[in-house]
Amino acid sequence: MQFVCDPITLINLAFCIGIVIISVWWHGKAKSVTPLFIGIAFGLFGLSHAAVLLDLRITLEEVLIVMRVSAYILVFVGLFFVVRDVLKRKEAEESLRENSEFLDNIIENIPDMIFVKEAENLRFVRFNKAGEDLLGYSREDLYGKNDYDFFPPDEADFFTGKDRKVLSEEKLVLIPEEPIQTRDKGIRILHTKKIPIFGKDKNPRFLLGISSDITEQKEAEQELARKNDELSAAYEELTSTAEELRQNYDDLRMNQEALDQARRKLNLLNHVTFNEIKNSLFAFSSFLQLEEDILTDTRLILYHTTMKSIVSEVERMLDFTRDYQDMGIKPPSWQNVLQVFLFAISHLDISSLTRKISLAEIEIHADPLLEKVFVNLVENTLVHGDNATEITLSSEPAGDECLIILTDNGTGIPDSYKEEIFTQGFGVKKGMGLFLVREILSITNISIIENGEPGKGAQFMITVPAGAWRFIQKNPDNG
Repeated sequence: MQFVCDPITLINLAFCIGIVIISVWWHGKAKSVTPLFIGIAFGLFGLSHAAVLLDLRITLEEVLIVMRVSAYILVFVGLFFVVRDVLKRKEAEESLRENSEFLDNIIENIPDMIFVKEAENLRFVRFNKAGEDLLGYSREDLYGKNDYDFFPPDEADFFTGKDRKVLSEEKLVLIPEEPIQTRDKGIRILHTKKIPIFGKDKNPRFLLGISSDITEQKEAEQELARKNDELSAAYEELTSTAEELRQNYDDLRMNQEALDQARRKLNLLNHVTFNEIKNSLFAFSSFLQLEEDILTDTRLILYHTTMKSIVSEVERMLDFTRDYQDMGIKPPSWQNVLQVFLFAISHLDISSLTRKISLAEIEIHADPLLEKVFVNLVENTLVHGDNATEITLSSEPAGDECLIILTDNGTGIPDSYKEEIFTQGFGVKKGMGLFLVREILSITNISIIENGEPGKGAQFMITVPAGAWRFIQKNPDNG
């Protein structure tokens, strides 16, 4: 065996040794099998070159052929793995790019301002669209600059101080409220979180900031606080008013009780007085009757007749006063109009009148003396409705109101008297019937007018306001 000095073979051997060394280094860095296949292949090539230099080509010819064939096979295998690794790398790079775009889209569409600063000099390296809209600066204007390039010195000192605290303490710092001067929106109030981002050496490399604009929220809170103050003041005023009303109510109740007591005593006094006067009038009438039998003088008989007429008028006035002394004393109530009307005419002799009733099943809210209203109206027909033979009671809606109409076929009332008949003392007998009819109805804001056509009969129209009338609810069990 002797050494054959062939420069080309020596160069090939050196190349193979270099490839083997690189493959071992590559395998150590990449932890991949691909460098092993290439390193073994070129190692076999190097052994074949070494055999040639040692003049063993002929002696080891078959072995060298196997070695080189194996080396080529290993090269092809290695190239396969190289291609595979390249394709995987491309797929990984594409996936990383897609993930990066996805993350960028998320950051861009988050409505809060997101920014990233370098830890070393606190210069901006990342900004999202919400931050641009808030501050009024484009990210190109912000990149590579720090807070002192955009904000007043006192604000920049505050921001930088918080940044240094985050980086030195290596933990999240929460800033509940911080004012910031923007380019287009004036001073805004931010709620900010600042977080350190660590590098491979476990030291802070970047600072991440997330800021929410809470200006409107703070304004709403201030407005709410103002409203609460107003509400508290109103509540105190309401409490004071309620106490005053309670005191007034107590006073009113006591006055009402005293008034009711006085009314009861007055009614008792009236009752006693009426009875005494009636007894006296009865006795006086009896003596007048006895006197009538013995009078013969014409002038005395005339005086006697006048006195009897006066006594009868006084008795009538006493009966009238007794009937109406409780007007407005008792509280109003819901009353069935048809039933009240039937009760009213039961007290009168209406045998000369036929009745037509076309009345809806309604109730009205009126004084308990409502029955006296219909008594007086029908009595008006009997007394003043010359030749009247019929009365008609009907009702009809008029918007939210209800009209109750009582008509007769008598002579009617002249136009000049239509309003005057409701005044006190009107008429031949100076009565108060229609005057009190209007007074009774007005207690619950019910009105009455006469609008019949003279010569064709009287027509009394009662207008019941909304809320003071209702249809009668039938009991389903009673059909």
